[in-house]
Amino acid sequence: MPRVTDDPWDELRREIDRSRRGDHKATLLRVESGTVGSGWRARRALTGAAARLEETLRSIDTVWVHRDALYVLLPETDQDAAEALVSRLWRDVPDLLPFDGLRMACFPAHGVTPNALRAAVERQPEGRTERVRGTSAPALEPAHESEQM
Repeated sequence: MPRVTDDPWDELRREIDRSRRGDHKATLLRVESGTVGSGWRARRALTGAAARLEETLRSIDTVWVHRDALYVLLPETDQDAAEALVSRLWRDVPDLLPFDGLRMACFPAHGVTPNALRAAVERQPEGRTERVRGTSAPALEPAHESEQM
């Protein structure tokens, strides 16, 4: 089961340090609550989504809810692998992650510090892009039209 931690930002800092030392990638995902509502209903929905995500992820992955967003830390995961995971989740559990409001930032492509990665996933997207690859952290698009809801 993925770890649920009391201080996820410390977990992110540790993973970025470990990634830097081990010369490997890491990915941070963020799901905005605006896609599922606001206030306590959104938090409850995000907490439920976090619990369901725990069942589908690796034991080294970390899932947490902070304020009105859900975060997923994927150690040793580059952007291509993270995109494949998101596509699999959209296909296998389509109600779990909404298309709108899902953002991704990868170490080191989108930032080399925990704060830079966090800022990249919290930044408002400049608009949808045809592909996720790039230097910003845009909202993700379905990889295939069959993933449209």
